[in-house]
Amino acid sequence: RSHLAKEYSLPLKLLDLLHSHSWLYADSEAKAVFTKQTLYGETCEAFVLDEIGNFTTTHTLPSEATFWVTTTGEIERAMIACNPIETLSILLIERENNPNNFATVPPTIYIGIERASQLPRQFLQELDTVIIAIAEDSLLAQNVLALLPNAEIANPQSSWNDIWIQLIEQKQLIEREQLTYKQNSQHQKQRIQEIELD
Repeated sequence: RSHLAKEYSLPLKLLDLLHSHSWLYADSEAKAVFTKQTLYGETCEAFVLDEIGNFTTTHTLPSEATFWVTTTGEIERAMIACNPIETLSILLIERENNPNNFATVPPTIYIGIERASQLPRQFLQELDTVIIAIAEDSLLAQNVLALLPNAEIANPQSSWNDIWIQLIEQKQLIEREQLTYKQNSQHQKQRIQEIELD
C-alpha cells in the first residue's frame, strides 16, 4: 500500500477502495496483486507487480478476464491500457482534469490487459467510444486495433503514470506557491495595520 502510494502516487483512498473489493491485495512476498475479472465478476487471473515495477501474470484458463474499474452509470466508453497502474493513472488524470465536473466524463470502463485476447470484444464493439491508450507502435496496441478496428488510439508521450505524477507535482507546486503568496499577503497586511496603529 505504501509502496504504491509512494512510487506511483496512487491515492491511499483509491487503494483502500480497491482492497475493500478484493481487487488489490499483497501476496505472501508483499507484492501487489491486482485481480483480473470477467465482466461477470469471476476472478480468473491476476497481475503481480514485482519490486522493480514489472508485471507478471498468473495464468489459469484463457479467458476474457482483465483488471478493470468503472465509473457510475451505463458504460458508454472504454479506455484500454497495458496494466493496472496505467489503467488507474488514466482514471486519475481524467478526474484531476475535470475536478469540478467529473460527471461530464461519459461513464467509462478502464481496462488493463497484457494480451489482446483478454478483451471482452462483443461488449466493447457495442460501445460508442473505445480508446486504446497504449503506445501506438507497440505490438499490444496493434493487436488490440486488429480486434477493434474502429477504436481510437491515444498515443502517450510517456507512461500514463509518469503523466499522472507530473500532474500531481505541478498541482502541489501551485498550491505551495499560493500558500506562500497568501502568507506573505497576510504578513504585509499585518505590518500595514501595525503602522496605522502607531
